[in-house]
Amino acid sequence: MTSTSASKKRVLTIAYKAFAKHGYKALTMRSLASKCGMTVSSLYHHFPSKEALYDDVLDGIYKDNSNYWQDPIETKGDNWQEQLKNYISNFCHIIQSEPDFTQLIKREQLDADPKRMKKLVESVLSSEYLGFEELIKKANPHCDARIYVMTILGMALHYYETSKFRRYLPIVAEQISNILIGGIAYRNGN
Repeated sequence: MTSTSASKKRVLTIAYKAFAKHGYKALTMRSLASKCGMTVSSLYHHFPSKEALYDDVLDGIYKDNSNYWQDPIETKGDNWQEQLKNYISNFCHIIQSEPDFTQLIKREQLDADPKRMKKLVESVLSSEYLGFEELIKKANPHCDARIYVMTILGMALHYYETSKFRRYLPIVAEQISNILIGGIAYRNGN
């Protein structure tokens, strides 16, 4: 690997984490150059624009994670139940092992920039989503597969998103129960 390609790869790694942490809008090429320990002109030598850098980051994410998405869908010999289990397991693996990936997707959803959302969907999510949808249609051709896919992905994302405060859940559950019981008791006059 040449020093130029090693430098570019290093920038992509740092940019991926920075885009995930700060979002596309907040990250400037100047601040990224500083994080990379290089001048802004050196950064522009590797990437002509922030958009080009972001495109390369998304392409890298796709290449790094595409095997996790495709394996269960491309396994034609397994029944749909096994393919579904494998798909969900692989999706959970990505979420758990790639928190920056999850954070980047959430940031894009919040920013809702149409051009970047389109790029994210087309570069990273489209074929995987469509493959998952086809898998659901195989299981039940009469259902709305989009709803199932979004529900399954949402359930998996929520589980991992709550991991940092899950240790407080018994307290939360107790408080919710107390509020509910108190409300029921009040309505019944007890």
